[in-house]
Parts: sequence; C-alpha cells; structure tokens
Amino acid sequence: DDSCYGDSGGPLLRLGGGGVGEDLLVGVVSYGFGCAEPGLPGIYSRVSAIAETWIKTEICRMSSAPPEYLGCPAKEATRPNMVTLTVLIRFDDEPSDTGWLLRDESGTVHEYSPIGQYGEEYEGKEISIDVDIDVGQTGKKFIFFLLDWSLDGLRGGNDGYFQAYLDGDFVAEILGDFDGPAESTEFFIVAPPSPAPTPVPTSTTSSPTSQPTAQPNVPMEPVSPELVAQGPTSTSPPGDVSVQQVTETSSSGHRKYSCIGVSVWLSLTSALATAVVIGL
Repeated sequence: DDSCYGDSGGPLLRLGGGGVGEDLLVGVVSYGFGCAEPGLPGIYSRVSAIAETWIKTEICRMSSAPPEYLGCPAKEATRPNMVTLTVLIRFDDEPSDTGWLLRDESGTVHEYSPIGQYGEEYEGKEISIDVDIDVGQTGKKFIFFLLDWSLDGLRGGNDGYFQAYLDGDFVAEILGDFDGPAESTEFFIVAPPSPAPTPVPTSTTSSPTSQPTAQPNVPMEPVSPELVAQGPTSTSPPGDVSVQQVTETSSSGHRKYSCIGVSVWLSLTSALATAVVIGL
C-alpha cells in the first residue's frame, strides 16, 4: 500500500510495536509522486530522528496541557507578545490541490494545512482561520506559502487568493494567478506595546492627630474687698454672664473659660455669701 492524495501528515504505524495493545508511530507521510507508481516510492519523515528535538519542542511550545512525561517547562501565565493573525483563503474549483504554510524567519512553522486537506465541499468558497503567533519582544518577519499541486495557481474556474489581517487591518495577500507549486509573500508584524506597570499602592494610614497643647495654669486674681462690699452689679445671673461673655472656642473645638471670668464668678459668689452672713 502507498499513501495518496490527502494522506500528507498521516501516521505510518508499526502495529503492536509499542507494547501489548499499543502501536508505534515510526513515520509521518511527507510527499510522493502519484499513488503507488512503480519506481516512485512514498516519502515519510522518520519520527525517531526528531522525536527529542523538533516534536518535543513543538508540543511544549504549542500545547496548553502537554503530557507530563515530556517534562515541558512551565509556561508563563500570560504572553504579552502574542497576536492573532486572521488568514482568509478562497479556493478555486480544485480545493484538494491547495495547501498553505505560515512560518517565521527562523524557520518555525506556526500553521500548516497540507495539500489534500480540503475536499470538494470547499470549491469556490472562502475560509477564515485565526492563528495565534508570538512576535517576540521587537516584532518578527513571517513568510506565507500558498501551495498548488496542479502547478497552475488558484485560477481554475473561481479565482482564489490568500489574504492576512491583523486586528482588522490588511497585512498581506497572494493572488491566485501564479504558476508553479507555490507562491510566497513576506510581512513584518510589530510587537504590541508592553502593558503599563502596576502602580504601587500608597499608604492610606493617616498620621496621628496631635493633641492640643494644655493651657498654662494662670494664678487666680485675688478677690477685691471693694467688689465684695459692692455686691453684684449685673442683673443677669452669674452663670449667664460667665457663659455668654467669657466663653470662647479653642482651635481644637473644645470650650475653654477665661481665668478672669472664673475670678468674677467666684467674687460674686463671695459677695452673696457675705450678704447672707450680714443679713443673719
């Protein structure tokens, strides 16, 4: 048996080679000339040659939950340099002849659809594919390849094309009127701006409120004998005089009383006591 159209990327298995009830993957269908043609064998990629290098590296890079036995390094919680490229492809009347590949300048393949993947149901239709790619810290150059098995481009009946968009903005395109097995185009994607650093919260602890300075003790004025003899001269009660005329508000909002007012109040009290004694 030989691989044929649509088999690219498929497995070549050794049945039972992985142990009891398990098959062993030994190859991946690559390409060929025709199907089961004498003297033209199918070409396969040897899995063991790249298992510990490319395959493991790509699984660790692309999988969100790689198998534990691969020992992939932990991924960062966020990847600020990831962007989403939207790929539009319109097929001609032979979609099974069309494939495409997107890689960066280092050779890393970010997305690949082999020839034969698209069946007759895609004839003359347009598909849209979102590809998440890492553009690095400063941006990166990418190369898009449009593949055609029939070597006549995408112009059979319904003219096809490739287009790429980033956040709705046009990036690149390939028209279908080309000859040969493939046509390519290059474009550069700038890295997105780095997010602003999280501001350090400022302390909201208020400084302790200073206590009001205590008023110094002022010695009371002695009671004048004349004032005692004369008695009270105001018709207002002594308490009212003290509150209305000698009460003021301190800067801290507390009420304080003048020492002079207290002296007057005490003098009036002594006069009344003297009057009571004389009357007795």
